[in-house]
Formats: sequence, C-alpha cells, structure tokens
Amino acid sequence: MRIRTMIATAVGATVGAGAMYLLDPVHGSGRRRELARVAVARGRTEVVGATRDLGARASRRARVYAEQARSGFAETATEPPSR
Repeated sequence: MRIRTMIATAVGATVGAGAMYLLDPVHGSGRRRELARVAVARGRTEVVGATRDLGARASRRARVYAEQARSGFAETATEPPSR
C-alpha cells in the first residue's frame, strides 16, 4: 500500500469518526455546544493576549519616539542659531 493511500485512509477515518461524534442524534447537540463554548473561550483568550501584546509594543514605540523628540529638542536648544 502506498503511503499516500495510507494517509488518505487515516484522514478519511478521522474525519468520519469526528462527524459521527458531532452528528450523533442523541448526544451530538451537547457536544457541538461544548465545542463551540471551548472555541469561543480559546478565541477570547487569544484576542486578549494579542491585544495586550499590541498595547505593550505601542507603548514601547511611543517611549522611543518621545525620547528621540526630547533628545532632538535638547540638541537644538544647545546649538547656536545658524545664519
């Protein structure tokens, strides 16, 4: 048996088992609700983490720009006026 055929068989069996698990007429609706609840919770966690990282990067960048502006103003304040 070729490796591609074995992989296709394994993927097909996995997808079929997942479909049977989620589409079960007795317990499937509860499983789908639980899966949706977990997915939303994980998504929320990811969004919070990404937002926190973005805020931290923006804050660091603002500090760098403020320091560059301060040093630029300090340099121009100490230089004699050019004519």
